[in-house]
Amino acid sequence: MRNNAAQPTIGHVIMFAAAAAGWLILFLINLTLFTPSAGWWIRAVFSGILLVASLVFAVVLWRRVNRNKAADRS
Repeated sequence: MRNNAAQPTIGHVIMFAAAAAGWLILFLINLTLFTPSAGWWIRAVFSGILLVASLVFAVVLWRRVNRNKAADRS
């Protein structure tokens, strides 16, 4: 059976949550190991934006999975 974006699975949620965790780690590494400079700001903003985007997408997928489960039960 083929999965698509209209029918996400828990695996999709886990994948984006793991991506968010990875961006969080890179964000924290940037904050702790480097001194503020132009490159530091670019890395901080880039990893911060992708962290938030991954978290938002994981939450959206989680809600879709739960909504599909509820619809299947009814």
